[in-house]
Amino acid sequence: MLKKSEQKRKNGNHPKKNQILGVYPQVVLATLSETRIEMFKATGIPFIMEPHKVDEKKIKRTKFCQQKERLATTLAEAKARSIEKDHPNKIIVGSDQILVCEGKLLSKPENVEEAERNLQILAGKNHTLWSSVIAVKTGSIYFSIRKKARIQLKDLSKKEIQNYISVNKNTVLSCVGSYRIEDNEKYGYIKVLSGEEETIKGFPIQKFISILKSK
Repeated sequence: MLKKSEQKRKNGNHPKKNQILGVYPQVVLATLSETRIEMFKATGIPFIMEPHKVDEKKIKRTKFCQQKERLATTLAEAKARSIEKDHPNKIIVGSDQILVCEGKLLSKPENVEEAERNLQILAGKNHTLWSSVIAVKTGSIYFSIRKKARIQLKDLSKKEIQNYISVNKNTVLSCVGSYRIEDNEKYGYIKVLSGEEETIKGFPIQKFISILKSK
């Protein structure tokens, strides 16, 4: 006769996993961002991914001047709503991050040259990161999060910028400022003036978990 613990293993019952599934509903992430996916995997929240269908550049061109601080929220909602019809009755999560430096909006670079320009603009200056999350369910906003961080980047020389990009070519193209807070222990280029690391990464995951659990 099998012991209880052996029977649980045979039946595929994993208490910790089942407990997580019981607390959190499955969500649909409107993203293929590796950073956000890794953040979600670490939480144990059940989720699936689907790329959004939003023309981000178009929204940024039309909305930035009118609503700089709310632009990330506008984009996050647009991303969630772009796939909500494909997932009725599920929680669709859209997220976005924008970077503003001296009134200028910086976006993810499309190539190494743009990454270098981004870092040249940011070098020696303070800038603001806005990270927003919008959860949509059955056509309505289920909840929303918007967080802010302030960063100061070291006054980098052109050579330092080029060296950083050369070593981190695969990651600089995936970040709005062409840098990652995860690299700061190695390089020491970033001074966090205010805000949490998860906001700087682009997804306030702990706040998200807290709200999702309370729903």
